Amino acid sequence: MTDFADTEQMPLEAAALFTAMTEGMGLTHSNLVKMFEVASKDPLRVVRRWCQGERAIPKPVYQAIEVMYDRLDDAVDAIQKRVEEAQVRGEAVTLTAYRNGYDLAAAEPDFKGLPASFHRAVLLRVWEATGAPVAYAKQDDTAHVS
Repeated sequence: MTDFADTEQMPLEAAALFTAMTEGMGLTHSNLVKMFEVASKDPLRVVRRWCQGERAIPKPVYQAIEVMYDRLDDAVDAIQKRVEEAQVRGEAVTLTAYRNGYDLAAAEPDFKGLPASFHRAVLLRVWEATGAPVAYAKQDDTAHVS
């Protein structure tokens, strides 16, 4: 568990953007507790207070979320490019979503350690840009675009 007591803190005003970024990436409070190993008797309460601007967000946590948000943008760009290229060739494309992080990590090693909701947030943005349908992977799926 990580104790952020002696860590530089972000101003309370940073909470709204932090919350918007985490929600936009499909991250729940539980995801944040696990990712940052929040040390507390009630780690969910700590994260809730970060998101509500009632408690300062540790700077390393905020910076890690900014990096993840950039990673989301990069993933969207890469997948969108592949989808658009396939569509130009007249190929039917279905974006493959995963129900859990284990299936995601097995199929998409670049997303290892991230919740499946993060990947689904990426797919949502690709769908918005391309209109390519999104479907859950079947147990025997081996070929996919995303």
